[in-house]
Amino acid sequence: MSTPGPWAQPAVTGPRWGRRVVVTLVSVLLSSLLGVLGGVAVLNGRTAPDDPSAPEPPPVAARPSDTVRRYLEALAAADAGAALAEAATQPADRTLLTDEVLRASQQIAPLSAITVPDTDAGSSVEASYRLGEEQVTRRFRVAEVPGGYQLETVAATLDVSRLRTEALPLTVAGTDVAGDSVTLFPGVYAVETGNEYLAYGSGQLLVKDPDAYLDTSDLALDITEEGVTAFTELVEAHLDKCLASSSPEPKGCPFAASVSSSYEVKKGSGSWEADDELLAGFEPRLDYEDPTVATAYVSGQLTFSYRYTSDFEDGTQDGEIRTYLGADYSLDLDSEPLEVTAG
Repeated sequence: MSTPGPWAQPAVTGPRWGRRVVVTLVSVLLSSLLGVLGGVAVLNGRTAPDDPSAPEPPPVAARPSDTVRRYLEALAAADAGAALAEAATQPADRTLLTDEVLRASQQIAPLSAITVPDTDAGSSVEASYRLGEEQVTRRFRVAEVPGGYQLETVAATLDVSRLRTEALPLTVAGTDVAGDSVTLFPGVYAVETGNEYLAYGSGQLLVKDPDAYLDTSDLALDITEEGVTAFTELVEAHLDKCLASSSPEPKGCPFAASVSSSYEVKKGSGSWEADDELLAGFEPRLDYEDPTVATAYVSGQLTFSYRYTSDFEDGTQDGEIRTYLGADYSLDLDSEPLEVTAG
């Protein structure tokens, strides 16, 4: 085999233009990929337009009267977000500042007949409206902010510590209240104990305006009509059972007849009768120290009739004793089952 001379050409493995084409194609692909990634980066960097479905915050009201009007109209529409948007400072507790709670309030007492005179300046605006049947006229404090005006306060914070008891829950608009205060928009709200026999006053909390305060006397714990009925029926049943006894000293009953020790009452001959309607003046009230316990005083004249024998008289004799019933009945309305006691 001969060795190539110095004039021999090196072997050629392929055309040079093919290499250039491959390099060019790779460059184009890389550029395209970088362009796509760059586009993704731009979108992730929010330089692209925002989601058109996202709601834009409303512009600040240009006039004091505008912010008050928008706020009241938002409440009437049960739009908590729009009402909060009119606040210069957001409430610290927004647990009950929701559309759901506002809708519940509107069902009890709709906010209507909104009247807000136009005002171009000032630190307060007078407005009138109705909450159910309640006519309200109030001045709303406004604050000047960049671009216009907003309300200084949009919700009232109410102290409910004096309403709370260890035995009963406190719910406002169906929501359990764990703390000593609640923050609410103007409206009427259901306030409940979770016990059908006990209620906080009328069971409704009226918040007339964002500066309202709570008068706890309006929501003092009270026995409901269902509670009065249950108590009355239990006392009546207990008295009927006692009056049906033939014994001069019915067991577990708040009355007795003092029969002479020299008389031998014939078994089964005794009978009780009330001269008056014993429950005519039945007025249950809650115990001051334990407000879940209802008490009531029952009084009246009773007659015990009986037959007896005696060493001092011949044969069987008829006897009659008049006595007075005076008893304090009590019922724990938070117990299960309900059971009355007489003292």
